[in-house]
Amino acid sequence: MDVRQLLGTGDLSSQGYLLRLLHGSQESRQCLEDTDGKLYFSWKAYGLEKDRPISLLASEMTDDALKLKGEPFELLQEGGKPISAEGQVMMKRGDWYYLFYSTKGCCGRGCDYQLEVSRAKSLKGPWEPSPVNPILTGDDAWKCPGHGTLVTLPDKRDYFLYHAYNTRENVYTGRQGLLGEVIWQDNGWPVFAGGPNPLPSAASPFGKS
Repeated sequence: MDVRQLLGTGDLSSQGYLLRLLHGSQESRQCLEDTDGKLYFSWKAYGLEKDRPISLLASEMTDDALKLKGEPFELLQEGGKPISAEGQVMMKRGDWYYLFYSTKGCCGRGCDYQLEVSRAKSLKGPWEPSPVNPILTGDDAWKCPGHGTLVTLPDKRDYFLYHAYNTRENVYTGRQGLLGEVIWQDNGWPVFAGGPNPLPSAASPFGKS
């Protein structure tokens, strides 16, 4: 089964696939096909009870992508405790696994959402946060950017599709989609072209305005 059939699907059962998860809220789902062909599934869990903070969990999947395999493990920890995050996107680049994730408050007038990234040599960690986190944050024009999807074009350029509030419009307009190019530095860390704030405009990825 081609894992690309599963990517970006909110309700996997709608395409005839069933994943039975028993770990909390089960939001922010993503699949990753590793370079060795193994499949992994990650999701946001817990956070609905005071004694269980939000966690990003992951597990290997069976070859047919119908079941989880083995025990789930936490993707991010700090001081032995899970980092409260959501909207995770995993990718493998060279010897490193990269995990993009959103932190802080996502929604409404008081939001302070932002995007961070960490990397590790193993999905089970330890995870090293970027020295310039957050790599995407709001400004006077766009507020609370985050929770996106990483897209790699045929020419190997990477773009991040995410949402944010336009500060010139009413918050009840809702979050709007934005696209930013991801640049890979010589030290292996990703940053956004043009800096850590959403750009008001940019050239089309396909060379047309």
